[in-house]
Amino acid sequence: MFEIVDAVVIGGGIIGMSTLYHLTKKGMRNPVLLEMDNLGGGSTRYTAGWVMLQLGTELEMQWSKISYAEFMFLREEYKINFEQKGSLIINTHDFIESEKALFSLQTSLGIPTELLSPEQVRKLAPFIKLREIGSGRYCGLDGVIDAQAAIQQYKMLAELSGAKVYEQSRVLGITVSSDKITSVKTSDKTFYTPIVVNAAGFYADQVARLVGLELPIKLDLRHSVFTEPIESIYDEMPLLQVVNPIELYIGSHGKRADYTIGSFAIESYEQKPQLDWIVDRYYEYLVDCVPEIARARITRVEAGIRVFSVDGKPIIGPVEGIEGYFNNCAWGGTGVMHAPFAGQAIVDAILGEQKFTQDIEPLLFDRFKPNFVFKGNYP
Repeated sequence: MFEIVDAVVIGGGIIGMSTLYHLTKKGMRNPVLLEMDNLGGGSTRYTAGWVMLQLGTELEMQWSKISYAEFMFLREEYKINFEQKGSLIINTHDFIESEKALFSLQTSLGIPTELLSPEQVRKLAPFIKLREIGSGRYCGLDGVIDAQAAIQQYKMLAELSGAKVYEQSRVLGITVSSDKITSVKTSDKTFYTPIVVNAAGFYADQVARLVGLELPIKLDLRHSVFTEPIESIYDEMPLLQVVNPIELYIGSHGKRADYTIGSFAIESYEQKPQLDWIVDRYYEYLVDCVPEIARARITRVEAGIRVFSVDGKPIIGPVEGIEGYFNNCAWGGTGVMHAPFAGQAIVDAILGEQKFTQDIEPLLFDRFKPNFVFKGNYP
């Protein structure tokens, strides 16, 4: 069996579904998405869903502003759940000047931000006993998106415009003829197409090999630990990120805490929690920083794979020498947070509209080629 389509998106996580949605939003009426398992079953399955406007670089903040606007649209128009808890980034005395600089940058970008004193930080997060709190950056707009609901909404909107989604559909081959994409083969169908988007998450390297590329990516296993109810945890608590001396993320579900700390490189695709690894490496720090949380009974542990390029930046856009092939992968820990931007930017590149050309130039695969020289700036 065969089908003639405008584009094939490979990967049914939130990056792939955003890509499919934005293809149809720009007028493409016959794209398809192929997912080897179930939609949202890869990295998106274990996401915390944090959406933050305040991040570490200007470029990332610009991506967040674009993405945040789309998430607000989905919330207002389609009632996608977004819990607007706010976020608080806590740092030590040694980094007070860099925190002031980031506060000024966020303010200049129109991101409503407050720079809090140690006393104000402790009032919002009384369970944090870190001795060297220098300051806190607070943004009241940040929150948590229901990523699975967003995926389903993207799917519905794309299908209403003519797209098709195939689950349980593993890609077996991609045909490149005269340096151009011509078809994609699955176990039961061949799709003739001039465009392929690799949004395959932690399988992106396997998809890339089908066109002769080796993506310089690495897999990273990240854990989330969920606790029993704790007296000082509260449901309206902002999302917390302790930056130094060890990065720690803390969220709340009612009076229950969930926290994320540490990660390690893996070779397999198994998302199996390893609680002993966290205890061995971080228990003493947790007791010192958040003793109530550290000593609380653990009710659940989850582990999810994040995909990073070797330089830590996403890989997005076309590849020289393979016309019609586009990457949209290696988004690390911000795949959900930046999914709307990722979809808009890759579709812009596919259609040649050049709205986001400067944004994605430093993210092209070609930056890894020995003779490639990037002429712009990346923070």
